[in-house]
Amino acid sequence: MIENSEIQLSAILSEALSLFAADDRCQPTNDMVDALCAIYNHDSSKLLTTFCLDESSSLSAMHEIEAKLDGQSINIQSIRMSTSYLLDEIICNMQQHSQAKEGYVYAKVNEETQTVDLLMADAGIGIYGSYVNAQKHTDLIGNSDAEAINIAKDGYSTKNLPNAENRGYGISSNIKMVVEGLGGQFCIFSGSALFLATPESKKILSLPDIIDWKGTMVIVRIPCEKPSDFNFYDYIV
Repeated sequence: MIENSEIQLSAILSEALSLFAADDRCQPTNDMVDALCAIYNHDSSKLLTTFCLDESSSLSAMHEIEAKLDGQSINIQSIRMSTSYLLDEIICNMQQHSQAKEGYVYAKVNEETQTVDLLMADAGIGIYGSYVNAQKHTDLIGNSDAEAINIAKDGYSTKNLPNAENRGYGISSNIKMVVEGLGGQFCIFSGSALFLATPESKKILSLPDIIDWKGTMVIVRIPCEKPSDFNFYDYIV
């Protein structure tokens, strides 16, 4: 079981639901809430794809998730490259940064909202912990989960590689692709902070002290049909 008390889980759900409710299109489905509970309880629910964070297992998980999406009733071929890119980037982040043993993905084509709903999570050291572990940008984040998410979304990397700042966690390019390119919603939840981006607004919130998700969670909602002027390659770094 992930190291959050039942009280924390209740507070996480309450806070997340109230924030999502501010934008009608961002409200999580009952399935998504059930998936979050399954992650918390370390339960390999039928809603989840649960996998070890090694290269072979992650690749198999990617194929399973993509097959699950392709097998549903709504055709998502127009955004297929985008969802695959997003899943690959987030799963790679889990492998490289989280220090977690397992990753979790909930993926569903939502017929009611005509969207692809994705929830990707780990129970690792979180975004703040990744910066501290790498001793990168600690002057910018202080002791704040919110500041860690803030610089991660802007592409600040933990890697000591040429031009790594332009790639960051893959989060920056994915947010732009999902929100600006596809008109979707993108949420990052790590530690005691939450970032929510919609086509109308972007906000980062420090959550009450009782809330402290040990790891990182990314929740995304993407319309099944891409806009006519969308070009996937505009968002690849």
